[in-house]
Amino acid sequence: MFAEMTVTTRCGFQKYTFPEKKESRILIDLLFPAEYKYTISDAKISMVSETEIEGYATCKVENSWNEYKLNFVLKFDTPFETFNGWNEGKLKKDTTEIAGKNDIGAYVTYKTSADEVIMVKSGISLISIDQARLNLNAEMDDYGWDFEAVKNSVHDTWSSLLGKVEVDGGTHEDKKKFYTNLYRSYAAKQTWNDVNGKYMDPCENVQKMPDGQRMIGGDSFWNSYWNLNSLWSLVTPDIMEDYVETQLELYRKNGWTSVGPTGVEYSGIMGVSHEIALIVGAYQKGIRNFDINEAYQAVHHTVTEQGGKQLPCSGHVGNEFLDVYREKGYVPFEMNPASRTLDYAYNDFCVAQMAKALGKTEDYKYLMKRSENWKNHIHPDLKYIVPKDSLGQWLEDYNPFSGQHFVEGNGWQYSFYVPHDIPGLINLIGKDLFNSRLEEGFEKSVAEKFAAHAFDHYQPKPVEYYINMGNQVNMQAPYLFNYSGKPWLTQKYSRAILDTYYGSTPYHGWEGDEDEG
Repeated sequence: MFAEMTVTTRCGFQKYTFPEKKESRILIDLLFPAEYKYTISDAKISMVSETEIEGYATCKVENSWNEYKLNFVLKFDTPFETFNGWNEGKLKKDTTEIAGKNDIGAYVTYKTSADEVIMVKSGISLISIDQARLNLNAEMDDYGWDFEAVKNSVHDTWSSLLGKVEVDGGTHEDKKKFYTNLYRSYAAKQTWNDVNGKYMDPCENVQKMPDGQRMIGGDSFWNSYWNLNSLWSLVTPDIMEDYVETQLELYRKNGWTSVGPTGVEYSGIMGVSHEIALIVGAYQKGIRNFDINEAYQAVHHTVTEQGGKQLPCSGHVGNEFLDVYREKGYVPFEMNPASRTLDYAYNDFCVAQMAKALGKTEDYKYLMKRSENWKNHIHPDLKYIVPKDSLGQWLEDYNPFSGQHFVEGNGWQYSFYVPHDIPGLINLIGKDLFNSRLEEGFEKSVAEKFAAHAFDHYQPKPVEYYINMGNQVNMQAPYLFNYSGKPWLTQKYSRAILDTYYGSTPYHGWEGDEDEG
């Protein structure tokens, strides 16, 4: 059997070419392996006609904030012979409905001839089955059952987007790397509102986006300021504006912005609020077709109001350790990773820049002063970022290659992580020591293709890894030489990274953790 698939924004279109067989099946499996294991507490799949199925599944991601109800409608171009289903090991044949929980699904059967084609369209919604059908009809009806037309439309959409950047010179492989990564820079976000603007908010209330706006979700904006924010702003300012409007919609309806928002939830993932950099960066680049005062209120709220609250119906919001950060000027390691201080300080700097632009002088002075809190983690003798406890004592037996009390990185990597004050960092460490460490790190990372796989996740055990282009916290490293008086080394190592870290095949695309940052 040969399977093909194409899509619209909210719908899928599947095309199956079957062999000659007395019973061919198309399966609808609601519980399948996923990166984050989930359970189904309630589900139903119903036969509407011999060419249509509808249903829903109420899902919960284990050990997570994320609970949702996925509604769906499937339409078949060829009437099926039987509708069947299963639930928790019990098979139910030739029925019209299957309901239950956990392992549940359905299948339809056909008697097929050689090379017979059967096509299926699917529409989804987090709101209701009727909304799923509305999405399906709105996005698919004009195509009929013309699979090639839908496929060509998707091709044209991506060609238009990727064609915004034209590349001259270089090799075919260089262009393959460039456009593959450009594609990846846009592929990880999703439109979460239905065609009529309705969406399900973090508290499972049905809301509606203002006309012409989209609710966009996806993985975290963690450290997206290194690269993606600038790319989106320069190449697709309209999409960047959509991201900002999504954040303001969440703030307007629920009181907080969100670092994701994964599935339109307050995930609190990575424990940071880097959506602040996204909003402020858009404003600083002249993308301002949104309520500027509301945007400032939103980002200012995040850096001044205590976060970490568990909303009645979603996950964590804001900055959970803001209170102790304000009191002590750092986050003690027995409470949270020391890297939290560095992220909070960067947030302060970002909001300060918007305050300055809007003439809010007192806010600017206060937040700029607080943005210097990263200095509280520079050990005066070791010249590394070192965790402190709540009494102000340095972590004993500190090893810069350990990731203990850091998020997906080690002390060596985080000692170069002060995005907003690189000159100040160089001054505190000393230019000669700064350069010698950085040069040694790059020289010893060539063999690893500038990837530190041990730190693609939390790793408290010391591992002698230096440069890590495979995770967010260290992606600025090759450009630091521009600030430390050796710009030719930025040229040398940024080229080496392009040539060796990035590949051009499905087996070697990236050497590390590729998740939007």
